[in-house]
Amino acid sequence: MKNNTKIARFGKYLAKNWITLWLAAVFVILISVICVWASYTDSNHKIKRVIAPAAANEGLFTSNYLKLGNSEIQSAYFDENDEKIYSYSVIVRNYNPSDPGTIFETPIPYKFKVTLAHRNGTPFNSTTDAALITAMGANTITISDGGSHTVTLNSSTLTYTFESPIPPTLNSTNNDDTWTVTYNGFDLGSDYCVKFEAIPQHVDGLDPLSATIIVSPFPVVHPEGWTCTIAEPINQESDSSTEANDYDAFNYVISGTGARTLEFKYDSTKLIVNPASYQFFNASEVDSPADIEGRQGWKKIVLNVDPVTKNNNRYDFQVYKIGGWEPSSFQLIPNKPNSYVEFSETLPVTP
Repeated sequence: MKNNTKIARFGKYLAKNWITLWLAAVFVILISVICVWASYTDSNHKIKRVIAPAAANEGLFTSNYLKLGNSEIQSAYFDENDEKIYSYSVIVRNYNPSDPGTIFETPIPYKFKVTLAHRNGTPFNSTTDAALITAMGANTITISDGGSHTVTLNSSTLTYTFESPIPPTLNSTNNDDTWTVTYNGFDLGSDYCVKFEAIPQHVDGLDPLSATIIVSPFPVVHPEGWTCTIAEPINQESDSSTEANDYDAFNYVISGTGARTLEFKYDSTKLIVNPASYQFFNASEVDSPADIEGRQGWKKIVLNVDPVTKNNNRYDFQVYKIGGWEPSSFQLIPNKPNSYVEFSETLPVTP
């Protein structure tokens, strides 16, 4: 009987105060939504990304130079300079640049092993390569992430693995590590190279990456000047190309030699460029004048480049499609007819 009385009283209370209770419930829900959204927008991601489920983890440990499987032979190209100082960057990521909307679901600690190697990828041996090691003299190769991880390969340190006290780690707030490699005193094309191995630790579904990189002079067939190419295989002239609509994002590689002013122009109503791609190089982005057949809504990124003084002959831009736009392949290849991407170079203005 008492229980029935309590239920009746509670029912009367609800009937009398339902508006107050309803407003209180709405208020609680609204506060929860605001807190969740604030937490999301407060993230310092360079690009907002979705965490990939375990089933989609394959291909989310990537690099600009390093590849899956056996160590590949890669080249970083430079103009010869009297100082014999050359620098390039090896980037290790926890996402696939072709699908930048997704990152690996958990942190990726990894060993980063660097080894002095011959051009064919064979590591230097302190016994059989003693004469070549001695010939290095004071020449050095420094590898650094710009923070707590730095090592110098020389005649006394032929290999090193970054793994302690804190291993390099990729996570939701650190989506890529940039390792700067600086050669000091070596001739371009010499037999002193670096073999890199990025080995995930305690993470299932990821394979190691590796490559041996040769610091090389530009081939004779490479004239002085700069080019812009799209890294993805979407060239409509190739039988093995992939449809442009299979990608959500693209990588544009600008490389060359000689001091130049470069302009990368794009239709900002269809594409967006990751600011981290160009802000790192102190480049600027501005609205592009309607100087391309009167087209509106274009932006341009301006880079002042000089491999001799800036020790960089390659710039990588990450570009994303907007709002489900579906381009054809030729519309994304720079300077093709009807392309939404344009690239140009001019000689710098001398004072």
